[in-house]
Amino acid sequence: MAWACVRILIADDHELVRQGLRALLASRPAWEVCGEAADGVEAIEKAAELQPDIVLLDVSMPRLTGLEAAPLIHRESPTSEIVIVSQHDPAEMLPSALEAGARAFVSKSDIGSNLLSLIESIVQPGSSPADGNGAEPRVAPAAHPGSDERQSLIGRRERGAALQGPLDPERQRAESLLLEQNHLLELIARGRPLDDCLRAITESVTRLQPGVRAAMALLDGGETRIERIVSSRLPLALMTQLCELPIVSDGAPIPCSSALVRGQPCTCADIAADARWSPQWRALCIANGVRAVHAMPVWNAEGSVIASFFVCLGEARDPNAWERDLVQFGAHLGSLAIERKQAEEMLRQRSAQLEILVDQAPIGVFLLDGELRVRKVNPVARPAFGPIPDLVGRDYRELLHQAREPGYAAEVLSIFRHTLATGESHHATEQARSRGSSASNEYYEWHVDRIPLPEGGHGVVCYFRNVSLEVHSRTALQEARDLLERRVRERTEQLEKAYESLRVLSMRMMQMQDEDRRRIARDLHDSAGQLLAALGMELASLNGRAAALSSELAEDVNSSLQLVQQLTQEIRTASYLLHPPLLDDTGLSGALRWYVAGLSKRSGIDITLQLDEALGRLPRDLEAAVFHIVQESLTNIHRHSGSKTATLRIARTGGRLLLDIEDRGTGIPADILREIQTQGSGVGIAGMRERVLHFNGDIRITSVNTGTRIAVTFPVEPGGARTDSPSLNS
Repeated sequence: MAWACVRILIADDHELVRQGLRALLASRPAWEVCGEAADGVEAIEKAAELQPDIVLLDVSMPRLTGLEAAPLIHRESPTSEIVIVSQHDPAEMLPSALEAGARAFVSKSDIGSNLLSLIESIVQPGSSPADGNGAEPRVAPAAHPGSDERQSLIGRRERGAALQGPLDPERQRAESLLLEQNHLLELIARGRPLDDCLRAITESVTRLQPGVRAAMALLDGGETRIERIVSSRLPLALMTQLCELPIVSDGAPIPCSSALVRGQPCTCADIAADARWSPQWRALCIANGVRAVHAMPVWNAEGSVIASFFVCLGEARDPNAWERDLVQFGAHLGSLAIERKQAEEMLRQRSAQLEILVDQAPIGVFLLDGELRVRKVNPVARPAFGPIPDLVGRDYRELLHQAREPGYAAEVLSIFRHTLATGESHHATEQARSRGSSASNEYYEWHVDRIPLPEGGHGVVCYFRNVSLEVHSRTALQEARDLLERRVRERTEQLEKAYESLRVLSMRMMQMQDEDRRRIARDLHDSAGQLLAALGMELASLNGRAAALSSELAEDVNSSLQLVQQLTQEIRTASYLLHPPLLDDTGLSGALRWYVAGLSKRSGIDITLQLDEALGRLPRDLEAAVFHIVQESLTNIHRHSGSKTATLRIARTGGRLLLDIEDRGTGIPADILREIQTQGSGVGIAGMRERVLHFNGDIRITSVNTGTRIAVTFPVEPGGARTDSPSLNS
């Protein structure tokens, strides 16, 4: 037995698979495994280096898949024949494998039974050793798919069988079935018309089993009749008449139609003797030499029956096992052909819908293929390319460099290449830079995605819209906002300066009032008080002399003396209320004790005074401010709260002076309290707040229906030494 010398390269990322292939190929002594590769890139490198006759190529591999590596292998080793070996379903993978340049496809589940015979059918055996040096291995040239190639493969298989001796009939049938299957799958994959594919399937079955006639019956939409029958051997008149007959007779499907109606395999060994057949069906079949039928349902992906594949026998008998297998074979391939046609039709409809959608889209859309050539441009995108005719098929790189500044064009192309290579989307809003200028007034928001192309591979689609109006509007709005904010800041600064000036003026007025009070109080004490004291002494002396002269005169003088004493007391009280001399002489503690005692006596309010022993002396202006705050607070308690008690606490801790005034009255009404807390209060509290702010202090007023509390804090120097306070006079 003479075997052709064949050099084989194995490319699979699983070591166990490579070991199994080596063991299987070792059964052919003249076949040599010349190399192995674990990924697509290594397979290309080994093919370029070793120039093998056959490359067994897995699909799912690292770095590059088998489908991506196949065209590159053909480029590096043009004489190598590629056989795709994969776990994928043949119907799904074979079209892609053929488009990638593969010669055949073998499922890994069928390697043991199909691989060796497939390689034998591809490689022509060498000549006899009589030529002296032996024959070099020859690889069968790849032919265009069709009957010529199928006959070439069968011829090579038969010639190989003649050299090898007779083959086992079962094996010969399996090899023939495999060749027919590859041929039919290739027809389906190449998108031949559906009826041509179905007719080829029926012809293959007849060729594999001479004497039978095969056919495919497609169910109509109403599922009550046969839409059409496709066959290479049945008479056209028979097929036409069968389509006119119902597939259900007397409420039950006739045996031949059970595959269509019930989705069950159906066998009728003798049509003439089977009472379940309607007279019309029986008469037509017998008249055309059909005596027995075996049918198999054809299913779609949703699990519905769409057709029936059947073989017609010329004699009354049951089909044998091989004929049953052929019917199943035809049903399977018919299902693939119908499904592909339906998928193509759906794809065509969706492509048409997509074309309409893209053309009517309110945004610009253009599509580039894997070489960055323009595939599609919608009307909205057309103006962005300028006055360039016939965009489709043009190189986008050239178009971009013609319309845009070189640096900007390079940036855009880099983004497109990155998306094409990695699948990462890109989204941006940018200012377009036209050739001859660094920038323009055009702004585009654009998005780039990678998409699969119908013929395989990937392209990029770009969606964009001109957002110049939005950008310019936002820019104008931002400029207006910035201008407004600048004016607001300027106006705020002016108001703050005016407010500060007003505060300074207000504090100056209060200081002037304090000075006037101090001066008036001092004048009352030093002038009027002294004059009244002298007058009192004169009247007292006169009263003593008047008693000796007349009792009536003495009474008048005594009344005058009492009036003078009363006036002196009133002037002293007024002087102390204006500015108690104790504030200057003994400090805040003495002045508060005197004032609290006097107010408690005059008002009847029980006032508790708690003074920190470490209070000491404070700056004169601060002592005056604290005194007037206490004076205003206690006066408000007397006039408005209705409280019979009040508590006044003053403490000095660290660098803070704490003043706390609290009553148990009716509280401040909520609306007035809100006005006070938002600094919209009357003159008295406003004056208190100004005094506090002048010394960088803090005032908090809280009130409930059981009383009101005023808490004031001032920053002070630690210790008890008196220092000068901040003054507006300085």
